Amino acid sequence: MGLSALCPGAGQVYNGSYWKVPIVVGLGVYFLSDWLDNNRRYLDYKAKFQADPQNLGYLRVREFYHDQRDSFTWYFLILYFANIADAYVDASLYGFNVGGDLSIRMMPVRSGLPDGSPQLQLRLTF
Repeated sequence: MGLSALCPGAGQVYNGSYWKVPIVVGLGVYFLSDWLDNNRRYLDYKAKFQADPQNLGYLRVREFYHDQRDSFTWYFLILYFANIADAYVDASLYGFNVGGDLSIRMMPVRSGLPDGSPQLQLRLTF
């Protein structure tokens, strides 16, 4: 969990879940690049609106990029904390063995009821 907090994806590598690393890193890079792009556009339209305060189109576009930038901030934070939680759960279940004899059997049984109606019995075997 600590490794994932320091470097996203490192906890997954430590736990042996290598297939999760490209997902975490890829989404992180995507969210960060979109955040940077929206921040650049927000600052650009902020400067345009300050130069021409009568043009309300600049204000609307500026606020759009501001909202988009804030949304990608939340997406990145959610990904970061989900990455840490995933590393914790994966480490907690590391030694859990499902085994090869996990089975479900359904079989009809005779009813112990006086009318003799059929019943279905479900058995889980571990």
